[in-house]
Amino acid sequence: MRLIFKKNCKETMDVLIVIYRSLNVGGIEANTYDMITNALKRNKRVIWICDVKRFISPVYSDVLNHPNFSVVQVNMSGANPWTIPKLDIDSKSRIVVLSFSYFHLFYGFSIRKKYSSNPVSVFFITPHFVGPTVFPEEAFQGWVARKVRDRLSKQFKLLDQANSLRFFAPRHIDVIEKKYKIKIDNSNSKLYPKIKDRELFSVEDAEKRWEQKPHIIVSAGRLEFPHKGYVIGLIKDFVHLKKEYPDLELHIYGDGPNENELNNQINSIKTDYSNCGIIRHHSIPFEELMAVFKKCWLNISVAGCASSGAAMGLITLPARHYCYDCEVYGFFPESKNQTTESKPGTPAIDYIKEVISMDKETYVKYSKAAYDSFNEDYNNIRVDYPFDEPNDISYMPSRGEFFFVKVVYALQRIKYVLSKIKR
Repeated sequence: MRLIFKKNCKETMDVLIVIYRSLNVGGIEANTYDMITNALKRNKRVIWICDVKRFISPVYSDVLNHPNFSVVQVNMSGANPWTIPKLDIDSKSRIVVLSFSYFHLFYGFSIRKKYSSNPVSVFFITPHFVGPTVFPEEAFQGWVARKVRDRLSKQFKLLDQANSLRFFAPRHIDVIEKKYKIKIDNSNSKLYPKIKDRELFSVEDAEKRWEQKPHIIVSAGRLEFPHKGYVIGLIKDFVHLKKEYPDLELHIYGDGPNENELNNQINSIKTDYSNCGIIRHHSIPFEELMAVFKKCWLNISVAGCASSGAAMGLITLPARHYCYDCEVYGFFPESKNQTTESKPGTPAIDYIKEVISMDKETYVKYSKAAYDSFNEDYNNIRVDYPFDEPNDISYMPSRGEFFFVKVVYALQRIKYVLSKIKR
C-alpha cells in the first residue's frame, strides 16, 4: 500500500474520497473530474483511492498537481481489498465517499466504520448497465446467479432506503429496477445533475459550422470494444460517404485498450492515410474537447460525449453501444435519453446525409434544439454536488452483508484465475 500526501492535512476541511481503479478518459471519468475540480475550487480535500497498477491519463495533470489532491494506492485485485489505510483526516471533517462498483461501495462503508466520529456520506453511482462489478450475479450462471441476485435485490432496497444510490443515466435506473424487481424511490432526484454552467447558444457559431469546409464529423470517447465498437462502423460509413461528399472529415478523439484495432481499421482503407479524411487525436482535457465541439459540424458519440456535444449546441447523433455497425437513435431532443442504449438503431449514414442536405436555417434550428434539450438540466447548477446530497450517515450494512460481499468477490476472483489458467 502506498500513500502520496502533498501536505500536512490535519486541518478541518470537507473531504471527497473517490474510489476508482484508474483515471482513464471516458464519461464516468469526465463527471468525476468535474466533481473533483469543483471540490478543489471550493477548498475541499480530494483523496483518490486507486489500484497499485493504476493508469492516469495526462488530461488529469492539473488535479494531480493540486496541493489538496492526494493519492492512495491499494491492491484492488488482492485477496482482501477492503483494508483501509490511515487517511490523515481531522475528526471534525465531513467526508463524502464515491464508489462506482458494488465491491468498492463496501470499501466506502468500511471507511464509514473506521471514521465513525466523522459524518460520512457513502454513495454508489452506477456507471454502466452491464458488468459483474456493477451487477455481481452476471459473473455466474444457474442457481448461483439466482441466489446472488435474490440477495442483491434485498441489499439494493436497503441502499435505496439509505439514500446511497445515484445514477448517471435514466437507463441505469431502469436496469436496476428490472434486474432486482425493486422501485427506486424518487428516482429522478438521484440522477447525476449538472454541476458546471455552459455558454449561451450562439446562432453565429452554428452558422459558421454550417458554412465551414470541410464539414467535420467528430467522435470522442474511450476506445474500448465492443462497448464502443460503433466507431469501427462509422469509419466504414465515412469511407463510402467521402467518395460522394469530398468535403467531409472524420476526427476521432480518444485512447484506450483497443486503439490498435482502430488504427488497423483506418490503415486498411485503400487510400493514402493523409487524404482519406480521417484524423486521429489522442484524448484531450475536457475543456479543450468542449472547444473542439464548438468548431465541428456533427457529433456521433455515446454517453457523456454525446450529451456534452448536444448541450453545447452541436447537432448530435447518439450511437448504439456494443455494436460494430454505426447505428444511431436520431437527433436531440428525441434521442436525449438514448445515449446509453444498446438496442438496434438506424444506420447513421442516413442521418449524416440528412444533415448534409440541410440549409443554413434548418441546421441552426436543429443545433438550437440540441442545446435547448438541456435547458431544464441547467436551471439548477449544483456546484457543491455531492456534498449537498442527502444520505443516511447512520446506515451500516450488517456483518452478514459484509460477509456476502466478500464471498461473492472471492468467487469472482477464483473464476477469473481459473479462466486465465485455461488459456
